[in-house]
Amino acid sequence: MTKIVSQLDVTGLFVGPTEADVSPLEPGVFLIPGGAVDLPPPEVPAGHLARLVEGAWAFEALPVEPEDPEEPTIAPEAKLTRAIQDTLDQAARDKGYDNILSACSYAALPAGAPFQAEGAAFLVWRSAVWTKAYAVLADVQGGKRPMPTLEQALAEMPAWGPLE
Repeated sequence: MTKIVSQLDVTGLFVGPTEADVSPLEPGVFLIPGGAVDLPPPEVPAGHLARLVEGAWAFEALPVEPEDPEEPTIAPEAKLTRAIQDTLDQAARDKGYDNILSACSYAALPAGAPFQAEGAAFLVWRSAVWTKAYAVLADVQGGKRPMPTLEQALAEMPAWGPLE
Protein backbone atom coordinates (compact mmCIF):
# COMPACT_ATOMS: atom_id res chain seq x y z
CA MET A 1 0.00 0.00 0.00
CA THR A 2 1.27 3.48 -0.83
CA LYS A 3 0.22 7.06 -0.20
CA ILE A 4 0.79 10.08 -2.46
CA VAL A 5 2.79 12.84 -0.74
CA SER A 6 4.53 16.00 -1.95
CA GLN A 7 8.21 16.14 -2.93
CA LEU A 8 9.97 19.46 -2.28
CA ASP A 9 13.33 20.90 -3.23
CA VAL A 10 15.66 22.40 -0.62
CA THR A 11 13.87 25.77 -0.82
CA GLY A 12 10.43 24.27 -0.17
CA LEU A 13 9.37 24.47 -3.82
CA PHE A 14 6.93 21.72 -4.83
CA VAL A 15 8.66 19.41 -7.30
CA GLY A 16 5.93 16.85 -7.82
CA PRO A 17 3.99 14.01 -6.25
CA THR A 18 5.82 10.99 -4.91
CA GLU A 19 4.82 7.78 -3.15
CA ALA A 20 5.26 6.94 0.51
CA ASP A 21 5.29 3.21 1.28
CA VAL A 22 3.72 1.70 4.34
CA SER A 23 6.25 0.68 6.98
CA PRO A 24 6.82 -3.08 7.11
CA LEU A 25 7.44 -2.73 10.86
CA GLU A 26 4.58 -0.38 11.80
CA PRO A 27 1.29 -1.07 10.00
CA GLY A 28 -0.58 2.15 9.22
CA VAL A 29 2.60 4.25 9.33
CA PHE A 30 3.94 5.57 6.03
CA LEU A 31 7.62 6.07 5.28
CA ILE A 32 7.88 9.58 3.84
CA PRO A 33 10.78 9.91 1.35
CA GLY A 34 13.57 12.37 2.11
CA GLY A 35 12.66 15.92 1.09
CA ALA A 36 8.96 15.05 0.94
CA VAL A 37 6.13 16.15 3.24
CA ASP A 38 3.01 14.28 4.30
CA LEU A 39 0.65 16.57 2.38
CA PRO A 40 -1.31 15.85 -0.76
CA PRO A 41 0.10 17.57 -3.86
CA PRO A 42 -1.31 21.08 -4.32
CA GLU A 43 -3.45 22.12 -7.26
CA VAL A 44 -1.07 24.65 -8.78
CA PRO A 45 -2.73 27.39 -10.85
CA ALA A 46 -1.43 27.76 -14.40
CA GLY A 47 1.60 30.02 -14.57
CA HIS A 48 2.50 29.52 -10.90
CA LEU A 49 4.81 27.56 -8.64
CA ALA A 50 3.84 26.11 -5.25
CA ARG A 51 6.03 26.55 -2.18
CA LEU A 52 5.43 25.18 1.30
CA VAL A 53 5.55 28.11 3.74
CA GLU A 54 4.95 27.44 7.44
CA GLY A 55 2.92 24.30 6.69
CA ALA A 56 0.69 25.80 3.96
CA TRP A 57 0.97 26.04 0.21
CA ALA A 58 1.81 29.48 -1.18
CA PHE A 59 1.63 30.14 -4.90
CA GLU A 60 4.14 32.29 -6.75
CA ALA A 61 3.88 33.54 -10.33
CA LEU A 62 6.39 31.94 -12.69
CA PRO A 63 9.14 34.32 -13.74
CA VAL A 64 8.28 35.83 -17.12
CA GLU A 65 10.91 35.39 -19.83
CA PRO A 66 11.14 38.15 -22.41
CA GLU A 67 9.31 37.07 -25.54
CA ASP A 68 12.17 37.94 -27.86
CA PRO A 69 15.40 37.93 -25.88
CA GLU A 70 18.21 39.73 -27.61
CA GLU A 71 20.94 37.59 -29.04
CA PRO A 72 24.15 38.06 -27.15
CA THR A 73 26.46 40.39 -29.01
CA ILE A 74 29.49 38.54 -30.27
CA ALA A 75 32.40 40.60 -31.49
CA PRO A 76 33.19 40.13 -35.19
CA GLU A 77 36.75 39.12 -34.25
CA ALA A 78 35.38 36.32 -32.05
CA LYS A 79 33.06 35.15 -34.83
CA LEU A 80 35.99 35.10 -37.24
CA THR A 81 38.29 33.13 -34.96
CA ARG A 82 35.47 30.64 -34.20
CA ALA A 83 34.79 30.18 -37.94
CA ILE A 84 38.49 29.61 -38.64
CA GLN A 85 38.79 27.10 -35.80
CA ASP A 86 35.68 25.29 -37.02
CA THR A 87 37.13 25.17 -40.55
CA LEU A 88 40.42 23.71 -39.28
CA ASP A 89 38.61 21.15 -37.12
CA GLN A 90 36.30 20.13 -39.98
CA ALA A 91 39.21 19.58 -42.36
CA ALA A 92 40.81 17.28 -39.79
CA ARG A 93 37.50 15.46 -39.18
CA ASP A 94 37.17 14.97 -42.95
CA LYS A 95 40.42 12.99 -42.78
CA GLY A 96 39.27 10.90 -39.80
CA TYR A 97 40.78 12.86 -36.88
CA ASP A 98 38.81 14.19 -33.90
CA ASN A 99 39.90 17.78 -34.59
CA ILE A 100 42.89 19.80 -35.79
CA LEU A 101 44.74 19.35 -32.51
CA SER A 102 44.43 15.58 -32.78
CA ALA A 103 45.69 15.66 -36.38
CA CYS A 104 48.67 17.87 -35.47
CA SER A 105 49.67 15.57 -32.63
CA TYR A 106 50.81 12.97 -35.15
CA ALA A 107 53.54 15.35 -36.37
CA ALA A 108 55.51 14.44 -33.22
CA LEU A 109 55.88 10.81 -34.29
CA PRO A 110 59.17 9.66 -35.81
CA ALA A 111 59.48 10.28 -39.56
CA GLY A 112 57.92 7.47 -41.53
CA ALA A 113 55.48 6.48 -38.77
CA PRO A 114 51.84 6.09 -39.82
CA PHE A 115 50.07 9.46 -40.05
CA GLN A 116 53.26 11.41 -39.23
CA ALA A 117 53.54 13.12 -42.64
CA GLU A 118 49.85 14.02 -42.67
CA GLY A 119 50.07 15.29 -39.10
CA ALA A 120 53.05 17.45 -40.07
CA ALA A 121 51.11 18.82 -43.06
CA PHE A 122 48.18 19.72 -40.79
CA LEU A 123 50.59 21.41 -38.37
CA VAL A 124 52.14 23.55 -41.12
CA TRP A 125 48.70 24.42 -42.56
CA ARG A 126 47.25 25.33 -39.16
CA SER A 127 50.19 27.65 -38.52
CA ALA A 128 49.82 29.30 -41.94
CA VAL A 129 46.07 29.80 -41.44
CA TRP A 130 46.45 31.42 -38.01
CA THR A 131 49.35 33.57 -39.21
CA LYS A 132 47.13 34.90 -42.01
CA ALA A 133 44.09 35.27 -39.73
CA TYR A 134 46.00 37.32 -37.16
CA ALA A 135 47.47 39.47 -39.95
CA VAL A 136 43.94 40.19 -41.23
CA LEU A 137 42.77 41.07 -37.70
CA ALA A 138 45.82 43.31 -37.15
CA ASP A 139 45.04 45.17 -40.38
CA VAL A 140 41.42 45.62 -39.28
CA GLN A 141 42.42 46.84 -35.83
CA GLY A 142 45.06 49.12 -37.36
CA GLY A 143 42.49 50.73 -39.64
CA LYS A 144 44.16 49.42 -42.82
CA ARG A 145 41.05 47.58 -43.96
CA PRO A 146 37.44 46.98 -42.97
CA MET A 147 36.43 43.82 -41.18
CA PRO A 148 35.85 41.16 -43.85
CA THR A 149 32.76 39.01 -43.83
CA LEU A 150 33.30 35.46 -42.62
CA GLU A 151 33.13 34.23 -46.20
CA GLN A 152 35.70 36.79 -47.38
CA ALA A 153 38.07 36.03 -44.50
CA LEU A 154 37.84 32.28 -44.98
CA ALA A 155 38.52 32.72 -48.71
CA GLU A 156 41.77 34.55 -47.80
CA MET A 157 43.05 31.69 -45.67
CA PRO A 158 45.59 29.23 -47.12
CA ALA A 159 43.86 26.20 -48.61
CA TRP A 160 44.35 22.76 -47.13
CA GLY A 161 46.68 20.78 -49.35
CA PRO A 162 46.75 17.25 -47.95
CA LEU A 163 49.65 15.04 -48.90
CA GLU A 164 48.57 12.23 -51.16
